[in-house]
Amino acid sequence: MYRMLMTLLLVVSAWSLSAQNAPVPEKFTLETPEDCARYDGDVLRCAEWMLSTPYAELSRIDRLQVAGFLIKWAGLTPDVTFDMDARMEPVMKESLELSTLFLAVYLSGGAKYALQCDEKPEVKAVSEAGIDAVIAYYEVNRSAIGKVKPIERMIRSERKP
Repeated sequence: MYRMLMTLLLVVSAWSLSAQNAPVPEKFTLETPEDCARYDGDVLRCAEWMLSTPYAELSRIDRLQVAGFLIKWAGLTPDVTFDMDARMEPVMKESLELSTLFLAVYLSGGAKYALQCDEKPEVKAVSEAGIDAVIAYYEVNRSAIGKVKPIERMIRSERKP
């Protein structure tokens, strides 16, 4: 819980910085569930940016801005239900930077999947898309990130027949 609160604190402080390379909309307003639909395109752009930008090229501030935007949207949107997969719990106990990174990747994968579906997706499918995104991102960026044991365990369990 402490780690999540610290993550949110860092995210909020990152919003106050003006320079940004991440595709987070400037001066966005997400206060009610009704506000969310107007930012679906921005959520997709942020998700794609998060999933496709190599870790070494991500600045901490950009990453926090994207994470903050995605967390705020995911918490309010009535169109997508995010349920934190139990496999993510050990990842969230890693360093603050890694837990923030992989929370944003998880939300990016789930949001991208959900927003590209023709119908409202099932919660389990959104969660699986998030886990798939975490594994894929980690595998591509493992050398820059370093070894993350909980994700290594996820990968091993995914490969078991």
